[in-house]
Amino acid sequence: GKLHDGLRKALLFLGEHHAEAVSLGQLAQRAHVSPSHLGFLFRSELKTTFKSLLQRLRVERALQLMAEDPRQRITDIALSAGFADLSHFEKCFRRVTGVSPREYRRRHGAG
Repeated sequence: GKLHDGLRKALLFLGEHHAEAVSLGQLAQRAHVSPSHLGFLFRSELKTTFKSLLQRLRVERALQLMAEDPRQRITDIALSAGFADLSHFEKCFRRVTGVSPREYRRRHGAG
């Protein structure tokens, strides 16, 4: 089906700005809907929450960065992908991939 216009705007913005610090409130403002309605749209149309989706986007970006330069430091990858601290990055990365960033890199032919 067709995405709600506010949700579509929010997703387009997130796609380009996921590495920046962005709150649900700021995103809702950009999408011209209330934060509570945007939160509802994430849950009802995407079956996820804003925070989960943002973390997933950032982990996907980290995977991309790892593939581009396997020798890059994990801390640099985390920062470039939008994670402020390493332990949070590692927790989110493990939630998405099932392994730690270092383990992932080892399994995928780098290092």
